[in-house]
Amino acid sequence: MLEGYRFDKEKYIVIPQYIKIERYYVDVDTSVYNPRYGFPYHYSDLKVNEYRIDSIIPNLPYQGLYMTSEINKILSSFVGDLRQGDKTEEINKPNLKRLRKYIPVEYGHWGGYLWFTSFPLITKICQANNLFVIKRRTRWYSGDEIWFIKEAGEFVRRKEAAGKWIE
Repeated sequence: MLEGYRFDKEKYIVIPQYIKIERYYVDVDTSVYNPRYGFPYHYSDLKVNEYRIDSIIPNLPYQGLYMTSEINKILSSFVGDLRQGDKTEEINKPNLKRLRKYIPVEYGHWGGYLWFTSFPLITKICQANNLFVIKRRTRWYSGDEIWFIKEAGEFVRRKEAAGKWIE
């Protein structure tokens, strides 16, 4: 079972098929850690050879399904609430009710989109020489970061979450 996830009415857990990985070839000054700001916001001016972007495919949990951008488009068309220029379609309530029996569906905070994923979900992983950061969306409207700092050759989880945000 996923840490922090609980089944409500849905039959399946939905996770992204790909999780973006950002690898920074630098040592991070973790002493300037501030719970309000996440990583790598203060590393925006890195040279191209100081970082690499990749992705991984996470293992599916029990009763898990992958969400891709193509599937998201199909489900959004099925349910409605898509932004079309300056207008937003109406929600197809019977389709929304039918889909919610199987997977989670939440309105996007800014409107014109829906979330078809289970929360919490990992949105990105950032790695530096001395730091791993797991960026999470904890609900459809909030998120945080879990930091693992290298201490004496081992990565140790920081007790307090960093980079907490609410839309």
